[in-house]
Amino acid sequence: MAEQSLERARALIELGRSDEARVMLGRILALEPEDAEALLALSLAEADDEPRSSLETARRVLALEPENLQALLLCVDACHELNRVKEAEHYARLAVSEAPWLGAAHAGLAQALGRRRGRGRYKEAKETAQRAIELDPQGAFGYVAAGNVEMANGEWKEAERWYRKALDVDPSDRNAQINLVTAQESRGRISPALTEAVALLQTDPHDKYALEVLHETVYTTVVHLLWIAAVFLIVAAVIRGE
Repeated sequence: MAEQSLERARALIELGRSDEARVMLGRILALEPEDAEALLALSLAEADDEPRSSLETARRVLALEPENLQALLLCVDACHELNRVKEAEHYARLAVSEAPWLGAAHAGLAQALGRRRGRGRYKEAKETAQRAIELDPQGAFGYVAAGNVEMANGEWKEAERWYRKALDVDPSDRNAQINLVTAQESRGRISPALTEAVALLQTDPHDKYALEVLHETVYTTVVHLLWIAAVFLIVAAVIRGE
């Protein structure tokens, strides 16, 4: 019975119904609090909305199974969401040690290294992202990681190039879509950024990240327009004064 409930919970997560999955998994864990598979599923269900809880749940798995690769990767993702970059690097290095053949592990490490700054780390981060791409060229995550490394170092044009490569591989990758908008906005390319933000909402009108991106892009657009209008007014005043 518990196994069937666990499978149903996983299916609900796949369907984006994580709230229902969490309730079901809570019932399983009330009876079997050390069920590692149920804990893994719960951490995954918490990942999007509750990264702190996801991290703690994944750590419970690691207390039971210290070499559990999925738990390590969930810890990496949660630490990135929480801006706990040093911890993200720690878990990512453990994941790479456990699975040096896995591109996703290298991608998580590349992103952590890129965000920790320093010229040496920047070089290592780029090399690690490249390794992720080499291991899985058909996975978008390596290209996204490469873009994140460049964006963390203010290389907006390079970041945009990598995000576009990620979208060539997987046009539905949400991280690439969102970060592409951010990179375009940072380069002052407001019109393309606005177009991409609207496209995100067409995919999912309730995507909270897409709504935040659209809000920021519109705000930036308004600020730019106000700045241009102010310049015109100043120029007009100067001309009249002459």
